[in-house]
Amino acid sequence: MGQVECTACAAGHYTTKDGSAQCNACPIGHYCLNGNEEPTPCSPGTANALSSQTTCTPCPSGRYSAQLGAIECDLCPIGSYCDQPSELPKPCLAGFYCLEGKTEGTPCKAGHQTTFTGQSYCRICLPGMLRISYRKKIQD
Repeated sequence: MGQVECTACAAGHYTTKDGSAQCNACPIGHYCLNGNEEPTPCSPGTANALSSQTTCTPCPSGRYSAQLGAIECDLCPIGSYCDQPSELPKPCLAGFYCLEGKTEGTPCKAGHQTTFTGQSYCRICLPGMLRISYRKKIQD
C-alpha cells in the first residue's frame, strides 16, 4: 500500500532530511524539542544519560557539568566546592576545608587552621599559636 500522509517524529526523535523514512532517537547528552531540528547539546549545569529525551536534567547540589553535551554531572571533588553547577569546581579557601560533593567550604573550628587553598581537613594549631582570624578578633 502507498503512503497517504507524512507523520511527525515522536517526542525525543528527529530527522532533518526531506523524504526520511524514519526518525532518529535523540542521542545522549542532547535533547530534541522539534522533530525537524538537529539535537541540542545539554547546557552546562545539566546532563542527560538517556537517548530520546526532550529535556536535560539539572545537576543536583554538589555536582557540576561545565561543558556542553554532558552525559552525567560530576561529583564535586574533595578540596573543592561547587556553588554553581555550570562551572568548574573552585578550590576550597584558606581557613576552610571541603569534602567531596560540597557547595561551600566549612570553616575550621577554633584552634585549627588551613593555610593553603584546596584543603580537605584543618590542622590543629601548634602550642603557642592562635588561628590568625581568631587573634584579630581579640585585638579588635
